Amino acid sequence: MVGGSTTRPYSLLVADNSAGFFAAADLFREMERPFDLAVVQLEHAEWLAAEERAEEAPEPTSGAREIFERLRATPWFERLDRVPMSVSAVVVE
Repeated sequence: MVGGSTTRPYSLLVADNSAGFFAAADLFREMERPFDLAVVQLEHAEWLAAEERAEEAPEPTSGAREIFERLRATPWFERLDRVPMSVSAVVVE
């Protein structure tokens, strides 16, 4: 689990693998809980970076950012900005 022990309801789904994060994200989409979806996407990106899979982090990070922007949850942007991403995965505009 990301960051050790967690009390998040999806913590049992995650079980330290990407499939668990995708399952949790699907669950929150079905439940129409965008904030929780964004948090699980952010935690997925953090987990990918910690697993030295930073090149995969941009997708969940951008999904989380889009939701946080829509919800005006600006305090979460700092945490998003701390997610390391592979140089090859960063899109330069």
